[in-house]
Amino acid sequence: MNQKTQLIERLNSVNATQLERMKLAEELHGDPESIALLIELMAERTDEIGIRAAWVLEWICRSDVTPILPHLEDFTTCLNNLKPDGSIRAAAKVCALLTGSQISGTVKHAISEAPFRARVISTCFDWLIGPFSIASKAYSMQTLFELGSNESWVHEELKAILQQNYSSESAGYRARARKVLNLMEKPR
Repeated sequence: MNQKTQLIERLNSVNATQLERMKLAEELHGDPESIALLIELMAERTDEIGIRAAWVLEWICRSDVTPILPHLEDFTTCLNNLKPDGSIRAAAKVCALLTGSQISGTVKHAISEAPFRARVISTCFDWLIGPFSIASKAYSMQTLFELGSNESWVHEELKAILQQNYSSESAGYRARARKVLNLMEKPR
């Protein structure tokens, strides 16, 4: 049995509990081929396996984003084609973790290359204005805010979108939007 088939079988046994996701994430953390396979499954599957692959990838990145860094090309390329909301929410969280790490200095060049940054910015704007979950939109706001620190046009667009959609969105969206708008008002 090849590694992809073994991973699919293992993902079949993962349920939505944090403990299950965390256990598999810990098992796969140090294996670069497994990280590549998680991204591949997340990108090509719209079923529970794809969603679970995204969940596990998110859990890996929660503790340490460095395992995904060699796979940024594949990860950022697949973002715009993700379909299930569970996969999108997990991918949006990974983007927020990557940009948060970049800004805080724990990972020096997480998304510093222009093609990676451009794909993340484009996709996060799509998730922010599209019919996606509040969690996906909140992580997108956070990511765009962080990336906008180096590209002022991102902050300008983000501010316009947040102000335009503020009154028609949920309380959760408005709370995160207020926080991001306040942060944009402060000098960095």
